[in-house]
Amino acid sequence: MSVLLKRAALSVLGLSACLLMFAAACADSDTEEPSATASWQTYTDPDGRYSLRYPSDWYSSESGGLYSYDVNSDTGPSGPIRPNEMKIDVSILPAPGRSGCGGALSLDASGEVDSIDPQATETTLGGQPAWEIVRDDPEDGLTLIRAISLIHEGYCIHLATYSRQEIPDEQTFEEIADSFEISF
Repeated sequence: MSVLLKRAALSVLGLSACLLMFAAACADSDTEEPSATASWQTYTDPDGRYSLRYPSDWYSSESGGLYSYDVNSDTGPSGPIRPNEMKIDVSILPAPGRSGCGGALSLDASGEVDSIDPQATETTLGGQPAWEIVRDDPEDGLTLIRAISLIHEGYCIHLATYSRQEIPDEQTFEEIADSFEISF
């Protein structure tokens, strides 16, 4: 075998080895890392109408709502939402007879969507088409309100976050909204 042929064969073998190592490295990087939400708790509505996941260091309140702090503790300033904290609320109410659903949707007397706020954007909640409205100049010391609303089987479903954080944690709200499941 000529020297040139031997060198070409070795080059092909070397290149093949490099490609195999690169492919193996790529396969290893495709392995999914554990989700940041994997350790989150699941909240299920006492009436079994919905469930959602929320950070494991958050607290649920007997009066309703999920908080990024312990609302039952006696420490810290009082008020609906403490500084540098946030709250998540869910409401499910019969749509007929209501004039609106979460600020994004206006309803007629039968509970059907009559109009959509022009500032609302299309989204989904629980796999259903929904509308989101964002207020970044709210009152009462809040820094952000984000709310998603939809009408499902005659009910207004409304998921909202209220933040008093200097830089609102919108990613947590989005992950909570993504985990929302409707059960009726």
